[in-house]
Amino acid sequence: MPILTHAQDKGYKVNIKAGDGITLATADEKYSMTIKSNFSAGVNLEFDKDGAEASSAFNIGKARLNLSGNLMGPKLTYSLQFGFSPSDTKTLPNGNSSFVRNAVIHYKPNSHWQLSFGQTKVKANRAHITSSQLLVFTGRSIVDTPFPAGSRLWCIQRIQPPIHRQ
Repeated sequence: MPILTHAQDKGYKVNIKAGDGITLATADEKYSMTIKSNFSAGVNLEFDKDGAEASSAFNIGKARLNLSGNLMGPKLTYSLQFGFSPSDTKTLPNGNSSFVRNAVIHYKPNSHWQLSFGQTKVKANRAHITSSQLLVFTGRSIVDTPFPAGSRLWCIQRIQPPIHRQ
C-alpha cells in the first residue's frame, strides 16, 4: 500500500483490479494507460499401445500484451496489442513479420461520432467482436478461418444516432 500512497502524492494514480489490468493515470485523468495481458499454453501427450508416454510437446497458443488509454482527455483514446507467441511472430508469405497485432487511435468529438485510424481487427462478424479470451466455450464458426476479414489498415467512421425515447 505505500506505493499507491506515494503515487497519489506525486500527482498520478495507480489502479490494480483483477480482470481489468493495471491502470496508471495522471491526477486530472487527462492521460492514462491500462496494461493487460493474455496468455494461453497447452501440453500434448501421446502414449503408445502399452500406455507408456511416447512423446510430449508444449506450445504457447497466445502471449499478448494490451495497452490502452487516453491522451489529452477522454476524446482521444488509443489501443495497442502486441503478440509474442510463435503464431503471432511467424514470417508471412510476403516475407514480413510483425509482433504488432493492433495499433489504433480513436477520436470521439461527441457521443454520436467516433473516428478511428490505424491497424485493428475488423468487426465483421460475431467471432471478431467477442475476444477469444472472453469465451467460456469454443464459439467460432467453421467458415471464419477460410474467409477471414482479418486485421487491416483502416480509417473507420462510426456514427451512433441519438435514441429518442417516447
